[in-house]
Amino acid sequence: IYPFVLDAFGRQLRQHDRQVLLLPHVDSADEALAWLMQFQLEGLVITAASPLALSKAIARKCVKVGIPIVLFNRYFSDVRASSVNCENERGGAVAAETLVSGGHRRFAFIGGSEPTSSHTDRRAGFVARLRELGAPPPSIETTAFSYEGGYSAGLKLLSRKMRPDAIFCVTDSVALGVLDAARYGHRLGVPEDVSIMGFDDVPMAAWQGNGLSTIRLPVEEMTKRAVELLKRATDDAPRVAQIINIAGELVIRTSTRPPHSTRQVARTSPASCSSTT
Repeated sequence: IYPFVLDAFGRQLRQHDRQVLLLPHVDSADEALAWLMQFQLEGLVITAASPLALSKAIARKCVKVGIPIVLFNRYFSDVRASSVNCENERGGAVAAETLVSGGHRRFAFIGGSEPTSSHTDRRAGFVARLRELGAPPPSIETTAFSYEGGYSAGLKLLSRKMRPDAIFCVTDSVALGVLDAARYGHRLGVPEDVSIMGFDDVPMAAWQGNGLSTIRLPVEEMTKRAVELLKRATDDAPRVAQIINIAGELVIRTSTRPPHSTRQVARTSPASCSSTT
């Protein structure tokens, strides 16, 4: 998702006559700070999910030296910084509702290998909503945040004797790997044998050969609000940490079964995510 996030930030910042400086790979927070201080830096947006410890250390350093920062689609409970997030926990709950309404009974969640806030909240929402709906608890797998990681985890999960018939993945890139593991690694029908959902709605999710159901990350609105927060901080406004959460959007395509029971869907609580088909 982040190439599209970067493009959106570039467009938003140009409206304020600002330019984007992309921080290259660094090995420590001190190295990052030394690199950043070479430029006339007004503020910093942190989008990196991994390595988690490094992202958090950079955020902490910036707060300490007074560089305005905004965290994008993540937050650190022990760092006082503004952040703009998708409603990740609610998105996980909507994924649970969608898969339960398809008549599934064997669930799995494939998450990332690091406990980022977005990963943790998506899993928590999924697990809690399944429990509220009286569904069995999901199997939990962790893997790399990538297509390859999803493919590997999908092969492993779907080789079980009691394989899941519904899988929710922490990102679309992971879900696309699982999709191919199901179709080509195990010759399973999607969604006849297994429904698969992702999160983000990257352009590849909509490709005809994928048809991935997902929760759309509201990139345009999130980047707009993040730039507003950053601009306010760089305009010498009082720096009060703000947490902004924006609802995602449920996008139904062909990788999930349609609702099995309209009565069951009606019993679920109203979703924060709107629905698109």
